[in-house]
Amino acid sequence: TELIYRFENVTSAEFGCTTANTQTWVGVPTIRPANNTALYYYFNNSAATAPSYGIMFPELLLHLPLSFNNSGISSDISGYGHNAQLNGAVAHNISVYGKGLNNVTNVSSDYANVSNTASLNIGGTADSYTVMLWGKTAVNAARRAINKENTKNPYGLGTAADGTANFQLYDGTNNPIATSATNVVNATWFHLVGVRETAT
Repeated sequence: TELIYRFENVTSAEFGCTTANTQTWVGVPTIRPANNTALYYYFNNSAATAPSYGIMFPELLLHLPLSFNNSGISSDISGYGHNAQLNGAVAHNISVYGKGLNNVTNVSSDYANVSNTASLNIGGTADSYTVMLWGKTAVNAARRAINKENTKNPYGLGTAADGTANFQLYDGTNNPIATSATNVVNATWFHLVGVRETAT
């Protein structure tokens, strides 16, 4: 069975094609526990059939590893092409997986921007969705690590000045916010997940 796959940023000097650390994302329908699942792929084999380069998971609208190429572009490996453009002087350095934005001090000028498209306008009153990220902070501060603004159905995921994590929706009426019961630990990687689930 041919599986849908995507290469990690094909122009990346660290993880792109023909490098020692070439990384490939593969959409596997099922992996059963206590069983070995063998995956094969053909490299530089002219007899192999045409490669697959489609949408692995239709519900995954955006996935940015933040491994930027020399033009400051991070490829969206969801398959939808929502690539990010690096802005400002922010560095991209080692993270919990691959690379990430490093030493972001001015969020108004140093960031990675994804152009708004209709397919990213999640967050309507009838929409359920999940937003997540990996992060690491040096000190407690109010910051939006993910911020969708000036568009339809904005939202934000980040941390507050007291060290808690929060997920806020800007619906123009109540602007509800969910706050974590515990603080993030500075100088330690953490995984933030914001979930909005509407009534079914």
